[in-house]
Amino acid sequence: MAQTDKKEPRNRITAYGGYVASLQRLAIEPRTAMKWQERTHAALNGEASAELRRLVSLKTRRRFGAFFTGSELAAKFITHCPKLGASDVIHDASLGVGDLLLAAASRLPLRRSVNDTLRQWGQQLTGTDLHSEFVHGAKARLVLLARQRHGLKGSGVSSTAGLFPGIRVADGLTQFAAYERATH
Repeated sequence: MAQTDKKEPRNRITAYGGYVASLQRLAIEPRTAMKWQERTHAALNGEASAELRRLVSLKTRRRFGAFFTGSELAAKFITHCPKLGASDVIHDASLGVGDLLLAAASRLPLRRSVNDTLRQWGQQLTGTDLHSEFVHGAKARLVLLARQRHGLKGSGVSSTAGLFPGIRVADGLTQFAAYERATH
């Protein structure tokens, strides 16, 4: 009797890609776009986790260990870090969509412009995840946070590409240089 090949796709996390694409669009939209503030607030405060639960089955999330820290827990955790300055490097080896890095970035100093802030944060915030969807989502959310913190003067971001070179797709358990460089 021949066995039918019903192999499960290697990465069922791809269902999350549509949500990540919406984050990337939001990250470069003008602040005057409809409900930008409300949509940004949601994207930074729990929506990413809720969308993962909605779009990706529990079985698949368990298989890949895809469970996000959440913004509330990340905020509690980061309070245990001393004041973060321009020379600190924060690394998250299992990034997800960046809740821990967002909490850290909320305490990092701002530069004169959003683009200057993003360049500085790009040197300080590092992380890895096995899923490109999560890495792209984390970068978009960090751009949203920078723009939100800069207020009305914060604009000029035309793309999330090239930002945050230290946040990438990789196995965090094998990235020894990232651990050595990190202060947190």
